[in-house]
Order: sequence, then C-alpha cells, then structure tokens
Amino acid sequence: MLTDIAFDDAAVTEEIFGPVVAVLQVPDYEAGLAAINDSRYGLTAGICTDSLALATDFAARAQAGVIKVNRPTAGLDLNVPFGGVKDSSTNTFREQGKSALDVFTWGKTVYTGV
Repeated sequence: MLTDIAFDDAAVTEEIFGPVVAVLQVPDYEAGLAAINDSRYGLTAGICTDSLALATDFAARAQAGVIKVNRPTAGLDLNVPFGGVKDSSTNTFREQGKSALDVFTWGKTVYTGV
C-alpha cells in the first residue's frame, strides 16, 4: 500500500500488475472520477457506495473495461468478457466470451453489491 504519493508518481501513472495499491485523496466524487478518466489506462475501476444512483453513474462514466461496485477490482470472471480500454489490453480484443470478437464497441461488465 502506497500512501503520500503524487498523481504523477510512476506507481499511479503506470499499469502495475502486482500486489500494489496506490492510495490518493480527492476532494469529491467528480474529482475522483476525473482522476480515473485522466489515466491512459482503463482495465478496471471500482467504487464503494450505498447509492445505486452513484453506482450507475460511475458505471456509465468511468472509462474502464470492467467496473466493480462494492467488490474487489482484481481478477476476472471466466464467464464474462475481460479487458480494458485505452492503453490497457491491446485495443483489438477482450479475453473470454463472444464479445472478444466485437472490436467496434466497448462493453462494460458491472458488478454491484448495492
């Protein structure tokens, strides 16, 4: 767990595949969403909330291939498509499922515990 780091730190700006979490503070929901969408990567994104409206907004607006609400963001489910957007994945296919062949759209997988 990395704390007291800047938004331009390599642990934040690079896609790290390992047991690492960077903890950054933002003043509010909109600033947090903007920080997520400002990343050049978009594999997974998650939010913890009791609000179904906020969860739905996050799922629609977060630029990531997999969205998780009140769930861990790591790992994949072999029954649904898995892959990112932007510089995450290859931009030409998503692992698993029929939608792996559909390179002309970006679907989102949304998990919610609300």
